[in-house]
Amino acid sequence: MAEIVVIGGGFAGYSALKTLHKLGVTDKHDVLLVDPSPKFVYLPSLPYLLTHKKREEEISEPFSRIAERLGAQYLKDAAASVDAEKRVVALGSGEEISYDKLIVTAGAKPEYYGIKGAESALPAWRLGHYYRILEKIEGGASSAIVVGGGLTGIEVAGELLEILGPGNVTLVEKMDLLLPALRHEKASRLAREFLEEKGVRIILGRGVAEVENGRRVILEDGETLEADLVIWTVGIRAMEIPFTPPPQRSRRGWLLVDEYMRVKGLRDVYAAGDITSVKVDDAYACKMAEEAILQGRVAARNVAAEISGEKPVAIHRPIFRSDRARTLFSMGFNRGVMVWDKIVHRGRLPFTAKMLIEKVVMSDIKGKPLGGALSELEIVFIKTLDKVLG
Repeated sequence: MAEIVVIGGGFAGYSALKTLHKLGVTDKHDVLLVDPSPKFVYLPSLPYLLTHKKREEEISEPFSRIAERLGAQYLKDAAASVDAEKRVVALGSGEEISYDKLIVTAGAKPEYYGIKGAESALPAWRLGHYYRILEKIEGGASSAIVVGGGLTGIEVAGELLEILGPGNVTLVEKMDLLLPALRHEKASRLAREFLEEKGVRIILGRGVAEVENGRRVILEDGETLEADLVIWTVGIRAMEIPFTPPPQRSRRGWLLVDEYMRVKGLRDVYAAGDITSVKVDDAYACKMAEEAILQGRVAARNVAAEISGEKPVAIHRPIFRSDRARTLFSMGFNRGVMVWDKIVHRGRLPFTAKMLIEKVVMSDIKGKPLGGALSELEIVFIKTLDKVLG
């Protein structure tokens, strides 16, 4: 038995563990991290593996080291199901772990929307996916179709263009503009202009009807596109973990949580990060690293309070919301775009800022001197920016 179990070691899971450690919980209680992967991987940095701007060692850290440093235990396994009535997590290995409090931060996986043949495309989501893309390129692949014009699609298309050259990368987006979830016309236009100037063919307003053998895309209007690689960056859905009793969920399986990050419909279960649906007014929290970090912190603070016999008091107020355009993304060629509501800047500075932020967060995750202080400073800066400009 572990008094507190954290399922998933991504941004939200790490943030939860770090907060529990900071509050002294890991000194007094048994805390267990469960994740099927052996290491934390900074997902937003993965496109840079394609152009060797980043190495795996720079953007990853073994969970065993993280857990040891934060006073927790780590188990390499996956959660197969959760019985919230008995407070038991059944693992993929067949083992069962009982708990007093549970924090679910299991993240998400690629969404294929039932499109025929879509799973034959190469997803761009996890570390292994990018190594498969690299393997194909090193094996002679010289052209690519990137399906999905969101943040990941733009970053992947930009990095691939550096390798494959002008005219060899096509970006397909079902909506009429890039970055449709951002709802920011200027940012979408700047990204499109940059990518087209560099040589990406961009197709808007026509979705994918079928993918054939990971090399051919049939659009909704019947046009057929062919390339050596078809890369899927369209969307994500919640990791599928069955619960007893069933919790409240939204579309694509997201766990509904309240302002304390408690899963609605379950006792003693919190959730944070990509697996959740956090609603505020008529908007939703975005699936972003910074948002996951903030959610994990709130969930852990409330778990710490409850395990000490107190009521939860920490409330999560999303800063990165679907009704507020706030993001930082790259487009290849060491250029990026920063968006904070009406403020938009394109060029080398946003790219440099993104790389710096990623380095700061990874220094924290690796436990380097000043890493934690710099990471905390970033959070303070984001919250201050939200108050001043938001």
